[in-house]
Amino acid sequence: MKTASKISQTGDQYRDSKNKEDATLPKLITRTRAPTAKIVPTDINYHKVSLKVTDSEVRKGGFFSSDYVLYTVQTEPLGWKVGRKDSDFYTLRRILKAQFPHTLIPPLPLKSNKMTQKFLTKREKYFSRFLSAISRSEELKSSICLNNFLEIEDLKEFQKVKKFIQRKY
Repeated sequence: MKTASKISQTGDQYRDSKNKEDATLPKLITRTRAPTAKIVPTDINYHKVSLKVTDSEVRKGGFFSSDYVLYTVQTEPLGWKVGRKDSDFYTLRRILKAQFPHTLIPPLPLKSNKMTQKFLTKREKYFSRFLSAISRSEELKSSICLNNFLEIEDLKEFQKVKKFIQRKY
Protein backbone atom coordinates (compact mmCIF):
# COMPACT_ATOMS: atom_id res chain seq x y z
CA MET A 1 0.00 0.00 0.00
CA LYS A 2 1.31 3.48 -0.94
CA THR A 3 1.53 6.17 1.65
CA ALA A 4 0.29 9.72 1.18
CA SER A 5 3.82 11.11 0.81
CA LYS A 6 4.66 8.68 -1.99
CA ILE A 7 1.43 9.54 -3.82
CA SER A 8 2.09 13.27 -3.64
CA GLN A 9 5.67 12.67 -4.77
CA THR A 10 4.48 10.83 -7.88
CA GLY A 11 1.94 13.58 -8.54
CA ASP A 12 4.67 16.21 -8.32
CA GLN A 13 6.87 14.23 -10.71
CA TYR A 14 3.95 13.95 -13.13
CA ARG A 15 3.29 17.70 -13.02
CA ASP A 16 6.98 18.47 -13.52
CA SER A 17 7.19 16.19 -16.53
CA LYS A 18 4.09 17.90 -18.03
CA ASN A 19 5.59 21.37 -17.65
CA LYS A 20 8.84 20.50 -19.43
CA GLU A 21 8.73 20.75 -23.19
CA ASP A 22 9.71 17.64 -25.05
CA ALA A 23 12.30 18.52 -27.68
CA THR A 24 11.24 15.60 -29.85
CA LEU A 25 7.68 16.88 -30.29
CA PRO A 26 6.96 19.58 -32.87
CA LYS A 27 6.10 22.96 -31.41
CA LEU A 28 2.47 23.92 -31.87
CA ILE A 29 1.82 27.24 -33.51
CA THR A 30 -1.48 28.73 -32.44
CA ARG A 31 -3.53 30.84 -34.79
CA THR A 32 -4.02 34.49 -34.14
CA ARG A 33 -7.30 36.25 -34.73
CA ALA A 34 -8.25 37.21 -38.25
CA PRO A 35 -7.35 40.82 -39.02
CA THR A 36 -10.33 43.14 -38.86
CA ALA A 37 -10.93 46.40 -40.58
CA LYS A 38 -9.95 49.49 -38.66
CA ILE A 39 -12.82 50.82 -36.58
CA VAL A 40 -13.52 54.35 -37.74
CA PRO A 41 -14.95 56.61 -35.03
CA THR A 42 -18.56 57.62 -35.72
CA ASP A 43 -21.46 59.06 -33.72
CA ILE A 44 -22.80 55.61 -32.82
CA ASN A 45 -19.49 53.87 -31.98
CA TYR A 46 -18.74 52.97 -28.37
CA HIS A 47 -22.27 53.85 -27.27
CA LYS A 48 -25.20 51.62 -26.47
CA VAL A 49 -27.50 52.47 -29.34
CA SER A 50 -31.04 51.25 -29.80
CA LEU A 51 -32.16 50.91 -33.43
CA LYS A 52 -35.86 50.23 -33.96
CA VAL A 53 -38.32 50.20 -36.83
CA THR A 54 -41.35 51.82 -35.23
CA ASP A 55 -43.86 52.44 -38.00
CA SER A 56 -44.70 51.52 -41.57
CA GLU A 57 -46.67 53.56 -44.04
CA VAL A 58 -47.85 52.65 -47.54
CA ARG A 59 -47.06 55.51 -49.91
CA LYS A 60 -48.64 55.96 -53.29
CA GLY A 61 -46.23 55.84 -56.19
CA GLY A 62 -46.20 58.36 -58.98
CA PHE A 63 -47.54 57.95 -62.49
CA PHE A 64 -44.72 55.60 -63.55
CA SER A 65 -43.96 53.96 -60.19
CA SER A 66 -45.84 51.57 -57.94
CA ASP A 67 -46.83 51.95 -54.30
CA TYR A 68 -44.10 51.37 -51.72
CA VAL A 69 -43.77 50.98 -47.96
CA LEU A 70 -41.84 53.52 -45.93
CA TYR A 71 -40.53 52.29 -42.56
CA THR A 72 -39.63 54.71 -39.77
CA VAL A 73 -36.24 53.92 -38.20
CA GLN A 74 -35.42 55.49 -34.83
CA THR A 75 -31.95 55.72 -33.30
CA GLU A 76 -31.92 56.27 -29.56
CA PRO A 77 -30.38 58.06 -27.61
CA LEU A 78 -29.29 60.25 -30.57
CA GLY A 79 -32.88 61.02 -31.55
CA TRP A 80 -32.43 60.33 -35.26
CA LYS A 81 -35.67 59.43 -37.06
CA VAL A 82 -35.62 58.53 -40.76
CA GLY A 83 -37.91 56.90 -43.32
CA ARG A 84 -36.51 53.96 -45.34
CA LYS A 85 -37.88 51.71 -48.07
CA ASP A 86 -37.60 47.90 -48.18
CA SER A 87 -34.95 48.16 -50.86
CA ASP A 88 -32.81 50.39 -48.62
CA PHE A 89 -32.50 47.61 -46.03
CA TYR A 90 -31.46 45.09 -48.70
CA THR A 91 -28.94 47.54 -50.16
CA LEU A 92 -27.50 48.21 -46.69
CA ARG A 93 -27.04 44.49 -46.09
CA ARG A 94 -25.38 43.96 -49.47
CA ILE A 95 -22.96 46.84 -48.89
CA LEU A 96 -22.11 45.67 -45.36
CA LYS A 97 -21.42 42.17 -46.70
CA ALA A 98 -19.04 43.66 -49.27
CA GLN A 99 -17.33 45.96 -46.75
CA PHE A 100 -16.97 43.32 -44.02
CA PRO A 101 -16.72 39.90 -45.70
CA HIS A 102 -15.32 38.29 -42.52
CA THR A 103 -18.28 39.43 -40.35
CA LEU A 104 -21.60 37.64 -40.12
CA ILE A 105 -24.33 39.97 -41.32
CA PRO A 106 -27.82 38.90 -40.15
CA PRO A 107 -30.35 37.85 -42.80
CA LEU A 108 -33.36 39.82 -43.94
CA PRO A 109 -36.85 38.49 -44.73
CA LEU A 110 -37.67 37.60 -48.31
CA LYS A 111 -38.97 40.39 -50.53
CA SER A 112 -42.72 40.52 -51.03
CA ASN A 113 -45.42 42.79 -52.44
CA LYS A 114 -47.99 42.14 -49.69
CA MET A 115 -49.19 45.29 -47.99
CA THR A 116 -51.59 44.07 -45.28
CA GLN A 117 -51.18 45.61 -41.83
CA LYS A 118 -50.38 42.23 -40.24
CA PHE A 119 -47.66 41.56 -42.81
CA LEU A 120 -46.15 45.04 -42.41
CA THR A 121 -46.05 44.68 -38.61
CA LYS A 122 -44.18 41.40 -38.98
CA ARG A 123 -41.66 43.00 -41.35
CA GLU A 124 -41.14 45.88 -38.91
CA LYS A 125 -40.19 43.29 -36.30
CA TYR A 126 -37.77 41.52 -38.69
CA PHE A 127 -36.11 44.79 -39.73
CA SER A 128 -35.80 45.82 -36.05
CA ARG A 129 -34.07 42.51 -35.27
CA PHE A 130 -31.72 43.05 -38.21
CA LEU A 131 -30.77 46.55 -37.04
CA SER A 132 -30.36 45.56 -33.40
CA ALA A 133 -28.05 42.69 -34.42
CA ILE A 134 -25.96 45.12 -36.45
CA SER A 135 -25.83 47.60 -33.55
CA ARG A 136 -24.08 45.01 -31.35
CA SER A 137 -20.96 45.08 -33.55
CA GLU A 138 -18.57 48.00 -33.11
CA GLU A 139 -17.00 47.22 -36.46
CA LEU A 140 -20.33 47.38 -38.31
CA LYS A 141 -21.30 50.56 -36.45
CA SER A 142 -18.15 52.17 -37.85
CA SER A 143 -19.51 51.83 -41.40
CA ILE A 144 -20.19 55.14 -43.10
CA CYS A 145 -23.01 53.45 -45.03
CA LEU A 146 -24.80 52.48 -41.82
CA ASN A 147 -24.37 55.99 -40.46
CA ASN A 148 -25.81 57.48 -43.66
CA PHE A 149 -28.69 54.98 -43.48
CA LEU A 150 -29.52 56.10 -39.93
CA GLU A 151 -28.77 59.81 -40.13
CA ILE A 152 -29.85 61.31 -43.49
CA GLU A 153 -33.49 62.36 -43.08
CA ASP A 154 -34.24 63.59 -46.60
CA LEU A 155 -35.24 60.56 -48.70
CA LYS A 156 -34.08 62.08 -52.01
CA GLU A 157 -30.69 63.04 -50.59
CA PHE A 158 -30.32 59.54 -49.14
CA GLN A 159 -31.13 57.99 -52.54
CA LYS A 160 -28.32 60.07 -54.12
CA VAL A 161 -25.83 58.96 -51.46
CA LYS A 162 -27.01 55.36 -51.84
CA LYS A 163 -26.45 55.43 -55.62
CA PHE A 164 -22.96 56.86 -55.13
CA ILE A 165 -22.05 54.16 -52.59
CA GLN A 166 -23.55 51.39 -54.72
CA ARG A 167 -21.11 52.26 -57.51
CA LYS A 168 -18.26 51.56 -55.10
CA TYR A 169 -19.58 48.19 -53.93
